[in-house]
Amino acid sequence: MPSLRKHGESESDELSNLLGDWANLGGGGIDLSGMQAPEPSEDEVLPYLAGVIDPEARNGILASLQDAQAAASDLTETTRRIVDQGLFQLMQRARYSEENGGHFGLNLDAYVHFTSPIRRYPDLMTHRQLKA
Repeated sequence: MPSLRKHGESESDELSNLLGDWANLGGGGIDLSGMQAPEPSEDEVLPYLAGVIDPEARNGILASLQDAQAAASDLTETTRRIVDQGLFQLMQRARYSEENGGHFGLNLDAYVHFTSPIRRYPDLMTHRQLKA
């Protein structure tokens, strides 16, 4: 029974639309040419995924994100709220899985999320598994 909560990645066309909206609001744009690459083969994807799962590679990605945050600190409060709201809308609904994928944003290899066990049966099962 799936009991671990996961979020899938956002669709790239949704991201393109969001960035276009931002460009219309602010008069600028972001180069997305790197996102228009052809579908990679499985031989290209598997080594990439192994690198992302590796803690050192993940730390490098997170360091890049911290640099982006520092660059975004020049945004006005209103612009920052617009950006945040747009990014939140890109997120897909969470799904439950029996595989532990960790938590990318928190830089954790193991992660579990649950609510009160009286509200959701999968959460009750997660509580029981953690207690066992």
